[in-house]
Amino acid sequence: EEIFTARFDGQVQQVDAYTLVCMICATEMSPSFSQEALKAQAVAAHTYAERQCLAAAGREDLQGADFSDDPGKFQAFFTEDELRERWGTHFDTNYRMLSAVVDEVAEELLTYEDTPIIAAFHAMSGGKTESAKNVWGSEIAYLQSVDSSADRNAPQFEQNVSYTAEQVKDMLSASREG
Repeated sequence: EEIFTARFDGQVQQVDAYTLVCMICATEMSPSFSQEALKAQAVAAHTYAERQCLAAAGREDLQGADFSDDPGKFQAFFTEDELRERWGTHFDTNYRMLSAVVDEVAEELLTYEDTPIIAAFHAMSGGKTESAKNVWGSEIAYLQSVDSSADRNAPQFEQNVSYTAEQVKDMLSASREG
């Protein structure tokens, strides 16, 4: 079984690939999503993990780990303890269901020229994706702009929210302090 090293709260720990994929999926999506959507997320997470291992070699900022729980730099994921806190009494049911979904696609990877791809993903694109060149400054053959106008039919594609001037001031002040 494949083992990765991950930095959690400053400590390097070992985590098997299966558990890491489950943790990433649980962080990114609610267990209430459709099984097919969860499977797609699991394949993207596994691909991300494999690519990250290739990229982590020799990176001093990881200090011997393949991953970090720093969401500002890496794919965010919850630890099992954090998932237990988040899901409460539903932990066993949610984790069992998520594990069954991951089981179905555990060996799947997205590759380009026999190398795991940059498995960039998003919930919604606003009707059109962006090319890698426009986002990161360099061309990537498989990350091109495409139409995704079907997003407009997604729940929560557009939301209207109203705030008072005082609420906006408070939110901006809080974000500056954080």
